[in-house]
Parts: sequence; C-alpha cells; structure tokens
Amino acid sequence: MPEFDTLVRQFSDTLAAAGRTERTIENYLYALRGFGRFLQPRTITEAVCDDIVAYQRPLGSRQLSDSSVRVATYALRFFYREVLEHRDWNYARVPPPRRPHRLPEILDAAEVEAILAAAPNLKYRVAFMTVYGSGLRTEEFLRLEPSAIDAARNVIRVSMGKGRKD
Repeated sequence: MPEFDTLVRQFSDTLAAAGRTERTIENYLYALRGFGRFLQPRTITEAVCDDIVAYQRPLGSRQLSDSSVRVATYALRFFYREVLEHRDWNYARVPPPRRPHRLPEILDAAEVEAILAAAPNLKYRVAFMTVYGSGLRTEEFLRLEPSAIDAARNVIRVSMGKGRKD
C-alpha cells in the first residue's frame, strides 16, 4: 500500500494547492479511500473510467444522500484528471447524481417561538434569532465577528462562508 499512501498525500497536496477547504480535502480523501477498497484486489492506478460509474451504484444503494455520491464523483474525477493526469478519459460518462429539488421546510410562528423559548439564556436566544432570521449556516455563524454586524443598515457581512465566499 505504499503507492496508495503516496497518491493520497499527492492528492491532498494538489487539493490544497487548488485552494480547497480542509473539509473538502477530508471528504475527497475519504471518497478516494472508499474507491480504493471498492477496487480491491486491483490498485487505484489500474482503474478505468467505467470503474467510477460502477462505484456510483453501490454508493446509491447504501442509502447515501445524493450530495455524498456527488462529492465522491467529483473527488474521483479530480483525482484522475489532476493527479494521475488521465485527461483523455471521457468524464461525461461519469455523470453526477441528480440534485433533488426540495422545497425548504418552513417553520410556523409557534414552532419558531418554541425554539426561541427553549433557549437557556438571552445569549442563546439572540444566537437562535440571528441564525434563523438571516439564514446563516452554523459555521458561518460561529465565525461571525461583532464588527461584521452593521446594525444601522440591518446587514451582516459573512466572510469566508461556504466555498470560502463572502
């Protein structure tokens, strides 16, 4: 397995150089390791494009979310295209799973009030109100600095949100 470990490190370095977040790198490495187990006894360098398509089937049958299957697909595409430089592969044969179009679940006023009432103190109540009212993700809220709140204009500036976007 030394060759596989070397490729994993190279993949991690390539992802970091491409500016991927630590979380994305972890997810992509997890997908690569899973694919390596799927291929056994063959090695990851012996795989062909159709192996990625074949790998998608068991992922879907394991009741994984569409986004988990999509992350695995993008990870493998990136690995084979950028690390192993298989640019001649027909990646169109490796389609990402469909994104489900779901409507968000809307809480009614009583449910929102129950959540706010469950806050153990004022600090948590303000946090819940801010997250719910602004639609912030948990990580975005946790990184929020007091200077990012412009109370006069009722604006919150989110820096380095999902995908490192402001």
